[in-house]
Amino acid sequence: MNTLTVITKDGPLITGGESQYRVGEILNFNCSSTKSRPAPTLHWYLNEELVDDHSVIQYPTTLYPDGEEVSVLGLRLKVQPAHLDSNEEVRLKCTATLSRVINVRSDEDRRGQPQEFGAAGGRKLWEGFRTKSFKLKIKCLLHRADCSAVYDCCISLTE
Repeated sequence: MNTLTVITKDGPLITGGESQYRVGEILNFNCSSTKSRPAPTLHWYLNEELVDDHSVIQYPTTLYPDGEEVSVLGLRLKVQPAHLDSNEEVRLKCTATLSRVINVRSDEDRRGQPQEFGAAGGRKLWEGFRTKSFKLKIKCLLHRADCSAVYDCCISLTE
């Protein structure tokens, strides 16, 4: 039995959310794959760490008449002070892995580039690992009231 695998060159698409967040507010984003066959597996990362299953929403795979599929994975997460890195930023990343068999590991600046496979007669196949990421910039203002410090943090979305 022959299986046709359709591999796309585009990474996942991140949608939703707001332009700014405060600590305690809920991040609400979706990550959607582009059409491919089979559907890729999606994962969310927060500051380079895999997000727990209880913070993600697995939506049903959409099947198109041409046989290609789209995966969608939601993220719903309450912003905690512990999510801030040393630059007071929160980095969210979505990855799409088409297959572990054809997954090609590469550094971030080369993801999305065609890879040469000599065994395939020199034809170009797109690697199975795609990623899109963005940073949420958090600005904290220090308020003093009754000798206590209260931090008012706001997250802004940056590409």
